[in-house]
Amino acid sequence: MKDGWFSKRRVIILSALLVIALLCLAFGTALERGGLTSIEKMFRDAFSPLQTGAMVIYGKIAAIPDYFVSVANWREENENLKKQVSSLQEDLNNLKEVEQENIRLEELLGAYDSVVNEWDPVVAKVISRSNSIWYNTLTIKGGEDQGFLKNMVVVNADGLIGRIMNVSKHTSEVLLILDKEAAVAAFEQITRTPGIIEGSDKKEDMLSFIHVPYDAVIKENQIIISSGLGGIYPAGLRIGYITDITVESGGLMLSCAVQPFVDFDRLEEVMVLKPLGAGVNH
Repeated sequence: MKDGWFSKRRVIILSALLVIALLCLAFGTALERGGLTSIEKMFRDAFSPLQTGAMVIYGKIAAIPDYFVSVANWREENENLKKQVSSLQEDLNNLKEVEQENIRLEELLGAYDSVVNEWDPVVAKVISRSNSIWYNTLTIKGGEDQGFLKNMVVVNADGLIGRIMNVSKHTSEVLLILDKEAAVAAFEQITRTPGIIEGSDKKEDMLSFIHVPYDAVIKENQIIISSGLGGIYPAGLRIGYITDITVESGGLMLSCAVQPFVDFDRLEEVMVLKPLGAGVNH
């Protein structure tokens, strides 16, 4: 009991002394003085590291909102940069596409500089290709609005493609020389050996040079061109080269496999050979 009373009394005394010390400290710091007391110096030195740490922590905490704002700004800037890069990449791709198209058009026009005295060549874009059970065709942009007519010849820089089969107001359907119905009178370029070019039964996108005289002096890699006979295709258009020679079933004629110069799977632009004065080019 007595020990408990002394313990309480000790707490009261220590509390009172602490209050007196704080009051003295407050009174001492409230007035302008020339220096600090020893107790003030002791307290200041003791609490200085804590104050420094507290200020550092406060600075870090205060900087947290700015950090998140900066992160948000970085993300927004990053997204804007990504959009700019994507836009620049798209512009670059468009420029490359235009460059490639210009190269193709230059080759196309350059290959047929010699025909301008007889033909009015018109460049047209390929819209689609159809390889149905009936016909092997492609559709091009341009029809009656370009003065296109049935049986006008279609070529590119590599050679003969076919002829226009049907015409609408804004499009035309082209029958490819790959089709069995698109027979082309032709001959071998050097020996002038005659024959007929038609689509191959054995391999897609290949041609057959048929009804060639049995005694013809021809061999592989020789070039086949249009002969101009038949009234549709003009003479001298490149068609392809011979890859194989066989005897036809009757045994009286030769048949040659011909690889066309035109890559029909990669056609993007073609040229329609309009006879001079056949229509107004819009």
